Amino acid sequence: MCGRKNKKFYVCVPLNKKGMNMEKVVEYIVKQLAEFPDKVQVSTVEENGANIIKVLVAEEDMGKIIGKHGRVAGSIRTIIKSLAIKSGKRYNVQIDSLEKITVLNAELDDNLVDEVDNGEDAE
Repeated sequence: MCGRKNKKFYVCVPLNKKGMNMEKVVEYIVKQLAEFPDKVQVSTVEENGANIIKVLVAEEDMGKIIGKHGRVAGSIRTIIKSLAIKSGKRYNVQIDSLEKITVLNAELDDNLVDEVDNGEDAE
């Protein structure tokens, strides 16, 4: 059941034929918490046998998503780990700021341009 009934909240969990779609679950939770849900980006990468769910949010939403002493982020991780038990897969959730990633990418691009301008090999 979805929606609100008797002052209790029910969450619609996105399912596919294989079971839970963890990326969609994380996206749903984070978008409900975020002030700027249109800026939320969620992707999944597989590393060392574990699926890493990477969440990018606006800088203004970082405090809401992480929470005091990381309690909200810890709760999101706990929900995903408990839902993943049936699938037998390991999931980790990483939360980062869009602005921080943009700045890091811009710095990397600038360093790459500097190396090329100096005649160094860019690897």
